[in-house]
Amino acid sequence: MDHLGRVIDQTEAAEGFLKTALRMRNRSLSLSDPRRNIPFQQLVVAACSAQSAAGLPPPVLWQDESGLTFVADAIRLRPRLRAVDNLEAAMIVVRAVGKDYVGLNGLLKECAHLTNAEIRVAVALFEGRSLAQYAEQAGLAVGTVRQQIKSVFRKTGTRRQAELVTWMHRLQS
Repeated sequence: MDHLGRVIDQTEAAEGFLKTALRMRNRSLSLSDPRRNIPFQQLVVAACSAQSAAGLPPPVLWQDESGLTFVADAIRLRPRLRAVDNLEAAMIVVRAVGKDYVGLNGLLKECAHLTNAEIRVAVALFEGRSLAQYAEQAGLAVGTVRQQIKSVFRKTGTRRQAELVTWMHRLQS
């Protein structure tokens, strides 16, 4: 992908994904699952931004119409490599992980016995949203979300949001 997030090259395997899990229009990628497309676009923008020194957002998981689970991750190319071709800024890596893949939500349920509401707030933090942003998007009071996150901290053995996100990254690896 170039610095604007446009596809400049793809492999044969990528062309297969373009038929099921991804969509490409005007050299821009989007997911077949519209609910997961926003985090995917944030991943692409962050990876392709030459000025961003911040880390990349977490990988994005989604399912296609048949229930097959995919994961997309980004690799930001070093400036030294970008200077050679002056086009590529990032590589987006997409892989199928199978129908039985439980994903982060399943791992949180299995390992920490979180409720669905607790999983949603934990995943929102993991995706970089604040408690206030999540509360507004979910139509909940901030106080309710704070109580949910306290319960998540208790069940995961963490004490702070950053510690929870780190714990979730380790859980996924």
